[in-house]
Amino acid sequence: MLKKFTSEKIRKARGVIALLCISLGLYFSFGFYHISKFETADEHFWIYDATAGRIHDYWSAVARKDWPSTRINDKPGVMLAYVSGIGILFENNLQNRIVEPGKYLSAFTSAETEKINLAFRLPLLIFNGLFSLFVFWAIKRLTENSWLALTTVTLILLNPIIIGVSQIINPDSLLWIFSFSSLISLLNYLKFGNKRDAVLCSILFGFALLSKYSAVIFIPFFFIVTLIHLSQKVNQSEFARNAKEKMLAYPLILLGAFFYFAVLMPAVIVNPTFFYYGTIGFKGMAPIFWSVMAADLLIYLDAYFLRSKCFFFLSQWFNKLLPFLMKLVYFMLSVLFCLVIVNWSLGENFLEIKGVNFDAGRDNQFQRQDFIDRLFLEIYPLVFSLTPFVLLSVVALWIRGIFKKLKYPLIIFSTSSFLIVFYAAVLKQGLLANIRYSVMLYPLIMLIAAFSIDEFLLDRMKRSHKFITILIAIGISSVSLWLIKPYYFNYTNDLLPKNRIITGAWGYGGYEAAQVLNALPNSKELKIWTDYWGVCYFFDGTCIQASGYNSYMGKSEENTIDYYVMTRRGEMANNKIWRILRKDLKGDPIWNLNIDDRPKNFIRIYEAK
Repeated sequence: MLKKFTSEKIRKARGVIALLCISLGLYFSFGFYHISKFETADEHFWIYDATAGRIHDYWSAVARKDWPSTRINDKPGVMLAYVSGIGILFENNLQNRIVEPGKYLSAFTSAETEKINLAFRLPLLIFNGLFSLFVFWAIKRLTENSWLALTTVTLILLNPIIIGVSQIINPDSLLWIFSFSSLISLLNYLKFGNKRDAVLCSILFGFALLSKYSAVIFIPFFFIVTLIHLSQKVNQSEFARNAKEKMLAYPLILLGAFFYFAVLMPAVIVNPTFFYYGTIGFKGMAPIFWSVMAADLLIYLDAYFLRSKCFFFLSQWFNKLLPFLMKLVYFMLSVLFCLVIVNWSLGENFLEIKGVNFDAGRDNQFQRQDFIDRLFLEIYPLVFSLTPFVLLSVVALWIRGIFKKLKYPLIIFSTSSFLIVFYAAVLKQGLLANIRYSVMLYPLIMLIAAFSIDEFLLDRMKRSHKFITILIAIGISSVSLWLIKPYYFNYTNDLLPKNRIITGAWGYGGYEAAQVLNALPNSKELKIWTDYWGVCYFFDGTCIQASGYNSYMGKSEENTIDYYVMTRRGEMANNKIWRILRKDLKGDPIWNLNIDDRPKNFIRIYEAK
């Protein structure tokens, strides 16, 4: 009987497993493509500068037991050292790619650059792909729906931004998966009460903090989610029992995360200020943290001594308001998303929102904007970096949630609410969040889209029809990847007119520009100047970069440059130099690449007179 039951279970799961393998195979297929043939703006900090890079610095510090030096950066990027650091086993002498070192100009070998990039990027791509199996398992447990879990993981694996960031040696490449997995583990703990899930949440949240300090936003959010869960208890004794357990578990989860944080970055033990500013003291988190801890203690004491007489009453009041709050959140998000789409896609900016460079960061120009303008500018990159299929699914679910009760109300409300918490935090900091800063939102959006697909389609279908539907979703997602390849991190949906952009080239195009120059006669004898290093590493000749122009040209009147390479970001950063250089250019560029066919996201080669 048991054997028959097991074989029946395997037979039913066969279609899900097959589709999961197809999604994973496509993820690796697209991800492996072009993985070594670009160089982003910040990667050299992690694998090259100043001696061998931050990843090497971490392992050197561990080997020497120089614990203070294990704080390699203020990101902190420690998990990057563990995952991407596997590349050290294969490529340890990173200076091999430098043929002719120099202060102002250098010569590199493209083949060595590609070998190094592959060695340090491949572990990230493989890790994120394989870790998606854990995500599948966790969501399947949470929803008790293998098809919904499959849909979520499929959308995550075949999302251009996720594949793009998984190819980049940067803390953001791991932040998204650790933060998302820790949240799903918490939701599983709240639902089932299994201590294993609490431990998983603690470990994964610690890893998220070790990836990037911005993960601290989950400290108050975990508490909010826990309170929402508690509010569902309609019996006072049940509420008191759960309050004691969950209000004790919450600080223990944080303590566990802080423990793993300290173990893997011992610098915080040697210097506690590193711990403070990397966790509870990070950018205004301290008052929020202590307020949450005080609330947690009060709820626990009320449960322990008064059997939750106070907070049970408040929870029942909140529970009556919850349906209204759900509708309000869905209404706000759907209206904001729709207005962003209409304003920049169809309305020719009818809201008259002042333009700001997407990479303005904390620039005064952005901070001087009105609140509403800043809010729309924050959401703008996220909306137009989602595939139309995902974007439509998410908005449709929110609109449905305004009028009808959804199948998974608490999970959808919790994950949707995180968007509000996230944008409230970045607005409070005066930070314009670009795609990279918003990377932790993408798996949450994919989960909401999966709930939408289940709500509108899968829930009513036979197993065979579900298989076909997910297969179609895989096909649609693959088309988006095919059209943007290999510039995945620059994906922008076609709802945004081609004369607008939401992200810079992020290092893309430098390899292609170098190949054009390498094809020229006597390329090894040529000297080029580029406003960004990503070209130099693949060019066979001599390369002068950015600020090195004045120093190189000032050394001798006989120094000359044969070709100039311009990028959008580099032109802005080196505006003064380009104003001087324009008189030395022959005219129109001899080669031009517009990433995603967007003229404002370019890389150009000019010949000197």
